[in-house]
Amino acid sequence: MTIVGGLRVRLMYDSLYNEIERALTALGWFDSGRAHLPINFINEPVDEKEEIALNTLVLYAEDGDTVQEEMGSDLSEHRRTFYLDFYAENISVGEHLIHDCQSILEGRMRSIGRTSHFFDIYDYQQATPPVIASAEIGEDVIIDRAVTYSFPWQKNWYSCQFTVSDYWGNEDDDA
Repeated sequence: MTIVGGLRVRLMYDSLYNEIERALTALGWFDSGRAHLPINFINEPVDEKEEIALNTLVLYAEDGDTVQEEMGSDLSEHRRTFYLDFYAENISVGEHLIHDCQSILEGRMRSIGRTSHFFDIYDYQQATPPVIASAEIGEDVIIDRAVTYSFPWQKNWYSCQFTVSDYWGNEDDDA
């Protein structure tokens, strides 16, 4: 039986967050004793008027859509737009971390096991989560930086936009 619907989307979101966190950990971003403030990584959007600690990385999803893949089948491509927003303490840390994120998402870091723009989706309902599928990160991983800002914590605000595609049909499909 295939996991579909909201549970599938939640497992995909959690798997993406965990893969990014794993990759940043492998690069040493969360190590103590670094020359910058600690990195905080959260997985929900923040209100732009809410003060946020410097060096906070935020993963969140926006709108999505579904495209039918095969005639006579329920197989569909389910796409969501994601953002990684980073509120850096300075330009140097901001540029470094957000471009590391871009390379992680594009699968350009063999040294830490990121050799593809795909990532595994795990079933976190299980004590030992098995891989249930793979999702694809689109080719356009776009970095942007705020040039105007309303609040001091947005001075070095970087954003990385990307699309994730997950393919599934209905519950009766083979996993």
